[in-house]
Amino acid sequence: MEHRLSERASVNTPVVIYYNSLGLLQANALNLSRHGMFVHTGRLSLPLHALIEVAFPLHRARNLRPQRAKAMVIRVTHSGMGLMFDDEMEMMDIGQQPLDTTINEKRLVRAG
Repeated sequence: MEHRLSERASVNTPVVIYYNSLGLLQANALNLSRHGMFVHTGRLSLPLHALIEVAFPLHRARNLRPQRAKAMVIRVTHSGMGLMFDDEMEMMDIGQQPLDTTINEKRLVRAG
């Protein structure tokens, strides 16, 4: 049963995760919502409920600073982790449109 707080948008973007015990880790975000993301980490996984900080680009423009968010590991799989943000994300994508608009557009493309 799904327990997501908001819909996800498929993304393929690099992320950097800071975990106090290990330092910086590189991963790749596969989907993103206002409340969290799923990151592909390969064989590496962090403990369930680990508190981390994640940095990732919300926009493709190279001159913009990456978004930083505190998060908790809420799901661990054989290839990645589900992360829940402390605070909601407001914006994403190159057009700086609201995340909800981007998610709805992606859903309509898949349905069509």
